Amino acid sequence: MKLNNIYFIYFACPQTYDTRKFSKEEMVAFEKKFSELKKLENIDRVVGFIFSRSGFTKDAEDYCKEKGIACSEDEMWLETGS
Repeated sequence: MKLNNIYFIYFACPQTYDTRKFSKEEMVAFEKKFSELKKLENIDRVVGFIFSRSGFTKDAEDYCKEKGIACSEDEMWLETGS
């Protein structure tokens, strides 16, 4: 049985409440892991999402837009899904 929609969420909010913003290098690493997961699970329709309590560097935000990776630092998104 194949699922229609799968959501892969990466939480970049360490328990130490690090104030360092999520970087482009971390985005590239996420994208690589995300791609590998899609291959391993044999799924076509999937949404990658990154939540970072500390936000994102400008390069990381630009990379997300370029690659179509959803990202947010707004905790309300997790509650409302929008």
